[in-house]
Amino acid sequence: MLAQISINNIAVVKHADIEFFDGLNVITGETGAGKSVVIGAIRLVLGEKANKNIIRTGEDKADVTAIFYPDDIAWEKLEQLGIERTEDDTLLIFREISANGRNVCRINGIICQISMLKEIADLLINIHGQQDTQLLNDESKQLEILDNRAGEEIKTKLSEYDKIYTKYKQTEQIIKELSESEEKRKYETELLEFQINEIEMLAVAENEADELEEKINQLKNSEIITKKLKESVKLLSNGDYNARDLLRDAAYQLQQLKGFSTKFDNLSEQLDDVAYRLEDVATEVSSQLYEVETNPAELESLADRLYAIRSMCNKYKCKPDELALFPEKARIRLEELVSGSEKLDKLKQEKTLLFDKLTFLAEEVSTIRIKTAEIFEKELVNELAELNMPKIKFKIVFEETERLTRKGKDKVEFLISPNAGENLKPMAKVASGGEMSRIMLGVKSFTTFFENTKTYIFDEIDTGISGVTAQKVAEKLKKISLKDQTLVITHSAHIAAKADSHYLIKKSMTDQDTQTQVVLLDDEGKIAEIARINAGAAPSKTAIAQAEEMIFGEK
Repeated sequence: MLAQISINNIAVVKHADIEFFDGLNVITGETGAGKSVVIGAIRLVLGEKANKNIIRTGEDKADVTAIFYPDDIAWEKLEQLGIERTEDDTLLIFREISANGRNVCRINGIICQISMLKEIADLLINIHGQQDTQLLNDESKQLEILDNRAGEEIKTKLSEYDKIYTKYKQTEQIIKELSESEEKRKYETELLEFQINEIEMLAVAENEADELEEKINQLKNSEIITKKLKESVKLLSNGDYNARDLLRDAAYQLQQLKGFSTKFDNLSEQLDDVAYRLEDVATEVSSQLYEVETNPAELESLADRLYAIRSMCNKYKCKPDELALFPEKARIRLEELVSGSEKLDKLKQEKTLLFDKLTFLAEEVSTIRIKTAEIFEKELVNELAELNMPKIKFKIVFEETERLTRKGKDKVEFLISPNAGENLKPMAKVASGGEMSRIMLGVKSFTTFFENTKTYIFDEIDTGISGVTAQKVAEKLKKISLKDQTLVITHSAHIAAKADSHYLIKKSMTDQDTQTQVVLLDDEGKIAEIARINAGAAPSKTAIAQAEEMIFGEK
C-alpha cells in the first residue's frame, strides 16, 4: 500500500505531506486547486516521464518522496533488481527533477535508473486511466482476463499445453534446420570426406612440427655446431691447457696439504668430484660432435614436410597439434548428415504426435473458456446493472486463430451494447469514459486479474456520471476498498461520502503567490466539503443536513 507521499515545489504545491490509510481515501477540491498534482506526483515516483515545466515558478528543482508497504510479490521483484527487503518492509522512492533537466531517482537510498521505477510500478499502484482501460481494450489482455476468471482449471491445462507447445516449436526448428536441400547435404558430405582423407593422409604425429623445426635448425647450422663442439672438447679435455688437467693439478696440490687441516681434505675431495663430472660432460660433448649431420637432401625433405604441415594448418585455421583432432569433429558432423534423413523422418513423426496433443489440449482449453465466457457475461451484466447500466449487453466473441499459439487456438473480443436497441460492437469503439470506468469496476469486482496490485487510484472516475449512477459507483468503490487500498479523486459527493479518509485540496492566492494545501478532514470538515460539492461555496442548512445524511445515514 501507499503509506505517505511528500511533494515539494511541483506546480502550485510548495510543500505537502500526505499520509494515506487502508480503505477508501478520497481527494476533493475545487477545479484548479491542484488535485491533479497529487496524481502527477505519484506518477513521477512510478517512473513517468518528467517535464521541467512542472517545477514551481521561481524554484530550481522539485522532488517527490513516497513510502510504500509492498507485498511479497513486489519484494521478490525488487530483490531481483538488487533492492534488499527492509526489516520493517518499507520501500522509500525518491525522485528529484531539476530545471537543468537532471533527474535523480533513489529506491531505499540506492541511486537507480527511471526504468527500474517503471519495472515495479504495476506491482505497487494501478492508476485507472493509465492501465485499466488499456487492459480492457487490448484483445490479448481480454483473453488473459477471461483465463483469470476460469481459475485453476484452465491454469493447469495451459501449463500442460505450454510445455508441449515449447517442445513442438523446438522440434519444428530442428526439422527446419535439417530440411536442407539434398544437393547442399551431398556437397557438405563430399567436402567432409575429402577433408578427413586429406588430413589423415598427412598423418601428423604428436609434437612432429616442433621436432622438425629443431632438426632443420641443426642441419642448417651443422658447420657452426661442429666448430663450437670441437672448441668445447679442446677446452674441456684435449687442449694443452684443458679444464680437466687443470682441475686434477689443483686437486693434487690440495692433497699435499692432507693432515694439516680437514678443510683442505674436503676441498680436495670436492675438486675430485668436479673433475669426474667434467669428464662426463667432455665425453657427452665429444659424442655430440660425432652425431652432427651435414645432409642437404635430408634438410630439403624435412623442410618440405614442415611446409606441408604448416600449409594444412593454415588451410584449416588450427595449430599443428589440433590438426589430428579435425577428422574426429568432422566425422561427428558427417554422421549427422548421413543419418539426417532418418532423423528427419523421425522428427516429423514426433511433430505430428505433438501437434495432435496440442490440438486436443487446445480444444479442452477452448471448452473451458467458452463455459467461463457464459458465466463471465452474466456476472458482468449483473455488476453493471448495479452500476446503473441496466440495458447493457455484453458478449465475448470467439475466433479461432489460423495456427496454434502459446495461448491455444482462441482469440477473443469483448463486445458491448450500452443502450437498448444498439448492436454489439467492440468495447473500445463504443464505451464512453464513464461507461469504461464502470465496466472496469465491474470486472474488478469478480476477477483477480489485478490482484498483484494492492493500491488502486481512480482519477475522476465520476466523469460523465451523476445521481443514481454515481451512488452505485461509490458503493462499488467502497467494496473494492474493503480488500485493497483505494485512492479516488472526485467531484462526486456520493463517492466522497463513502470515504474512510477524506482529503481536501485548498488553494490560496495573494498578489505575489499561489499555494496549495492538502488537509485531512475531520467529520465536521467532511460535512462542510460535501455540502460545498452539492450546493456551492455557501451551502444552506439544508445542504449541510443532506451532507450529514449522506455520510452518516438517516438519524
